[in-house]
Amino acid sequence: MKINLSHIIEGWRNHLIPSSVLKEKILEISNQRLEICRRCEYNSVNAPGHTWLSNIYEHCTNCGCPLVQKTKCLSEGCEMKRWDAVLTEQEEDLLNIDEDGQTDKVEEDSSR
Repeated sequence: MKINLSHIIEGWRNHLIPSSVLKEKILEISNQRLEICRRCEYNSVNAPGHTWLSNIYEHCTNCGCPLVQKTKCLSEGCEMKRWDAVLTEQEEDLLNIDEDGQTDKVEEDSSR
């Protein structure tokens, strides 16, 4: 399992402060993906012996990602091939540029 930090950040950003351009599309795609995930055997809620915590922190037991955020990452696909990315990372970056021409993308501080 390879963890992609930029996809994790993108999913959380789209969950907490979605781009005004993409807000409705993110919600639509996320709902479609969650519908698929909620029928999947790798959903923590469907796992044998799941607990109340699985219901609060609904996640994929295969990759470990929180499903509400993962399904909102438009450049991410399901590792189990249940759903695909709808944008490349470059396309999503272009759509997340604000009116000042600045990107919303989180960049690492190289001065540390």
